[in-house]
Amino acid sequence: MTHAHPVGSRPQPVVQIVQHLAPGGLETLALALDRSLALEAETHLVALEGEVIEAMARWPMLRGHASRLHLLGKRPGLSPSLVLRLAWLLRRLNAGTVLTHHIGPLFYGGLAARLAGVPRVIHTEHDCWHLEDQEERGLQARLLRRVRPVLVAHGKAAADRLAALFPDQQRPLVVPSGVDTNRFCPGDPLRARLSLGLPIGVPIIGTAARLTAVKGVDVFLEAMAQLPRGIHGVIAGDGPDRAALQHRAEALGISHRIHFLGTVSDMPTLYQALDVFCLASRQEGQPVAALEAQACGRRVVLTAVGDVSETLEPMAGRLVHPGDARQLTIALAEELRQALPLAGAPVASARAFVEERRSLTQMVDGYRALLAA
Repeated sequence: MTHAHPVGSRPQPVVQIVQHLAPGGLETLALALDRSLALEAETHLVALEGEVIEAMARWPMLRGHASRLHLLGKRPGLSPSLVLRLAWLLRRLNAGTVLTHHIGPLFYGGLAARLAGVPRVIHTEHDCWHLEDQEERGLQARLLRRVRPVLVAHGKAAADRLAALFPDQQRPLVVPSGVDTNRFCPGDPLRARLSLGLPIGVPIIGTAARLTAVKGVDVFLEAMAQLPRGIHGVIAGDGPDRAALQHRAEALGISHRIHFLGTVSDMPTLYQALDVFCLASRQEGQPVAALEAQACGRRVVLTAVGDVSETLEPMAGRLVHPGDARQLTIALAEELRQALPLAGAPVASARAFVEERRSLTQMVDGYRALLAA
């Protein structure tokens, strides 16, 4: 279906809908896409949960989007009235396209978009592991039939899985995740460590994730405990498991060399401070952090889940099995062995991989083509 616009006219607004606006890969991509599309169309970001002031205080990057933010304050549980509120908002914004991210936004945003008569709905799946749950899979099948969105996956493995799970739907289009290689770039490791208050003159391995069980930060701590005592670990991010993970670091006897930074607003500086980046997730989609770290020239160790393999430049890192602390320890030691002689110098192949195959420009061009179709 095509939606032509009169010559010289500005297209109808693009409204992205997410569950919440807190630091995370999905949310970071939504912000990056909003910034890029806002150069040529009116854009808005809707979060089902949260309040604007609180969200901006927790994530300062949102301040640049303040005039386009709409947080609906959803409470836990099913809220049918939210569909009506959202439909009213979409009508008021004169939305021409609604782009939903994940199943909750598809439920509320997709139904609201159809109720409001929005011409185009695009739904992006960032991972598929939640669809192994039979109830969620059944709900999503019903939503896809009812909403009839253009279905997008960020990786080939996810697209294949979606096609297998929902054979009555048109095959998902693949729009790979991308990162801003102007913002995420190599920098001075010494300056970066001083900026973050990290120790100088020691090897540092870091991870960045929401602190929940699925992200495998506990496995990262187990691996750190098996590495030589002079190696420090950095954990960027926050979440419900933070206190438990801090207690675990203490129990392992490594709390003196594990640095919990909480939410880090300047992520490029974080990656620049590291010798090796690690993502020990038990489940993943196509992690933005892996691309960001490589754009900054860092070596990486990642788990072989979801679409993670599609984010790795093989000459710049390796994959390990999820949940295997011993294998993770060996991989981190080997990547550190290769990184330390470079004294913080960027790995050229890692950055070239992101520039050539996973840039923000390429991702935005993919969505732009969908908007123009």
